[in-house]
Amino acid sequence: MGGGIAPTHTPTWGKMANAIADRNTPEYRALDAQRARARRAAKRAEWNMACRTCGSPLQYSGVGQPPKYCDAKCKENARPPGYLLAWQRANRDKARGYTKKWHQKKVAEDPEYVARKNAASRRPTLESIDPYGAATYMAVWARFEYYGWKCWICKTELTPETVTRDHVKPVSAGGLHVPANIRPACQPCNSSKNNRWPLSPDELKVSA
Repeated sequence: MGGGIAPTHTPTWGKMANAIADRNTPEYRALDAQRARARRAAKRAEWNMACRTCGSPLQYSGVGQPPKYCDAKCKENARPPGYLLAWQRANRDKARGYTKKWHQKKVAEDPEYVARKNAASRRPTLESIDPYGAATYMAVWARFEYYGWKCWICKTELTPETVTRDHVKPVSAGGLHVPANIRPACQPCNSSKNNRWPLSPDELKVSA
């Protein structure tokens, strides 16, 4: 054996068993619960934080992790852009389950919800608008070449990755999916124009 000093007190299994048994008594459990309540009260007294989004004071019970936001809306607003889309792509099964539950709840609360949704989605497909004069892929590409790969509204230089197909007269307003009604547009201009019709003469003159 080494030359170390032997411990003066070595606990025996009997003493350890007695200590464990003492902790199972009602008196010890009551004392332990009282100490836990005191610790939580001390945490509440020392803890003073505000919501990270709106700055309003937060309530903390002293149990578990302290909150960072006052409600779900503030938590959603604090997330970085694109967080929800990235989460949906990484958790497709959960996202589908949440969407299904939301749809079932919506139908239960509003029986006419499905009828309104179906009526709004009855927009004719591009192929059914004019099957004989419908613009093909090559025809649309030729229109982009005709306009010099520039947005017909703001004249921004476009590439195959940034160009979008814009119907001058929107399909929802009765416009045809034909080459004469298609012009290249950047995403911001296409989104801001949306389905607005009719356009003013000055707006149509921009493409000249």
